[in-house]
Amino acid sequence: MTNISAVVLAMAAGIIVSRILGPERRGYMALVVQAATMIFSFTHLGVGSSITYFTGKKTFPRGNVLGFLLIFSAVFGGVFAGIFYFIYPYISNIWVDIPRDIMIIGLIAVPFIFFNNLFKRFLLAMLLVKQSNIANIIRYIVYLVLVAIFLFLFNGGTREVVISFTASMAITAAICLALFTKESRPLGMIRKDMIKPFFTYGPKLYLGFLFREINNRVGIFIIKYYMTASDVSYYQIALNISERLWLVPTALTFVLYPTLLAMKKDDSSRFSAKVCRNNLFFMVLLSVLLLIFGKFMVLLVYGEQYANVAKAIYSLLIAITIWPVYNMIAIDFASRDRIWVIVITSFIGAVVNITCNFIFIQRFGLIGAGMATCVSNIVMVSLIVGYFVRNTGIPLREVLVPTREDIVSYRDAAFRLLKKVRGMINRNEKDNGDGS
Repeated sequence: MTNISAVVLAMAAGIIVSRILGPERRGYMALVVQAATMIFSFTHLGVGSSITYFTGKKTFPRGNVLGFLLIFSAVFGGVFAGIFYFIYPYISNIWVDIPRDIMIIGLIAVPFIFFNNLFKRFLLAMLLVKQSNIANIIRYIVYLVLVAIFLFLFNGGTREVVISFTASMAITAAICLALFTKESRPLGMIRKDMIKPFFTYGPKLYLGFLFREINNRVGIFIIKYYMTASDVSYYQIALNISERLWLVPTALTFVLYPTLLAMKKDDSSRFSAKVCRNNLFFMVLLSVLLLIFGKFMVLLVYGEQYANVAKAIYSLLIAITIWPVYNMIAIDFASRDRIWVIVITSFIGAVVNITCNFIFIQRFGLIGAGMATCVSNIVMVSLIVGYFVRNTGIPLREVLVPTREDIVSYRDAAFRLLKKVRGMINRNEKDNGDGS
């Protein structure tokens, strides 16, 4: 329920911003936000994975881990945000049109982006899923309130939305520290014996995450290079909708890693295959609904000026459906310390994606970016699933196709849900009858 609330709040804020700013100004806002989030994605060195691993294993006291998290976020976030501020004006055709005062407001968010992302991993390593979801809700509530105040009361624009983004990150970090660290107060300086393991384990996964981030995000920048800020806006909204559809798979991947670490090898592989095929079935259903109702919903929610968002969504449909498969299998390999599989497959995917983006965007425009992502995701999923099947001996069908037992569980779940809904309806009718 908390995850759904976060999605609703995020969508509400996104709709307000899109409607009021329009495609072009929203596109520039998106480029500033992408710059801030990209800095984290490209420079975190896999420390989040180290935090998950060593917190879950209880290798170091939680207070020391939290102290490391705070110092790392402040230092790395501040340094790389500063470096980007001085170099971004020289990156042709992408950020050159963005005023420096707006960019610096966005870059102030970078240390807080580091903290919020790493703190979420810290909470999930302790299986505090509810607290992690509450942190997301807090951020989106703050962002939504600030956006509403700046845009409606003060007739703000791109600058004010970026201020709202940065402030929401900072306020969320402060609230999380106050609410969720009562039993794990951050302790002093970093312990020397933590430095080597934290910067040894994480970077092994970092390259895989880096290449996957390139695969998911590079299309935005190539679109801006060849096209317009409005096209950036269309494509980013399509990506945001995709990520909302990955709500359940993404939540599962965060919990799946510490779960697999505690299981035996054979059991963990079977469990990964089960999670994978059930999530794929779920994503196929969602994608069919998106195919049928996608254009109608875009026009209803965002308006006619965002009609091109529907084209971008349809071009991403295959990628939307199969991407969680890659994530699930990658988590399985990470839990068994076969990180090189993730690095190689994600590197190949990134190369394919960049190449196809340069070719397809020039030929097909906006939908070319979606086509490139689909091609690269097909390649990555094929490679990692193929190796998983070969390495574990689990049949391909068991990885991708629901079993009879799965279908029975779907049926039972549907019956339970229907029974619950009928019970609610009957109670309401009874209450109405008594009231009358």
